[in-house]
Amino acid sequence: MPTGSPPPPAAKAQKVFITGMESADWVMVVARTSVDEATGRGRLSVLMVDTTSPGLSFAPIRTVMNQPDKSHQVCFDNVAVPAENLIGAEGRGLVVAFTGLNTERVLTSSLCTGIGRYALNKAVGYANDRKVWDVPIGAHQGVAHPLAAAHMHLQAAELVTARACALYDTGQEVGELANTAKYLDAAAVWRPLMPRSGFTAATGLPTSTSWPPTTGWCACSTWVRFPRR
Repeated sequence: MPTGSPPPPAAKAQKVFITGMESADWVMVVARTSVDEATGRGRLSVLMVDTTSPGLSFAPIRTVMNQPDKSHQVCFDNVAVPAENLIGAEGRGLVVAFTGLNTERVLTSSLCTGIGRYALNKAVGYANDRKVWDVPIGAHQGVAHPLAAAHMHLQAAELVTARACALYDTGQEVGELANTAKYLDAAAVWRPLMPRSGFTAATGLPTSTSWPPTTGWCACSTWVRFPRR
């Protein structure tokens, strides 16, 4: 894929649900640049590609998620990339890619924690204000216990996220904790929403805007699989 001598091979591929293309000057691409002759498996490398490169195009995809950046389908049609745009060693792209993904996982877990706290505060306020037969519904164990469990799960997720952030800031290996934090926070963020049942997603209620992004993050796979051709 990188340019050089002899004449450069070209990138030809497409990827969907890529966010931020409308404001990006460069994109980081994980591409197969060679093949392991012993196993027949592709060797992956990370390259920086100018979004104005000939042959690179993208189009927005309509989504229901409440996200600040638009999602796009990105197409590479015979895109040549200079050799100096290679990041790290050729064939060692997964090491570079997962280092970046770990940062994103810590960020995602922090976002989920914030949304979870917001939803929990709204749920507790609702449970205290809503009364049935002059008694707040939060006084009933069927409401109070799930909210207490939601608080505890969020507390645990926050602690793991804080530990992951501390390791990342000191330059230590953070892969295991980043994955753990994202998994725990994506699961914990649901819990404050569940006691309110279907009303959570009703338009006009405070938690309605929290539901789409949390469902998207929970559905995202922790690992990335690259198809063999």
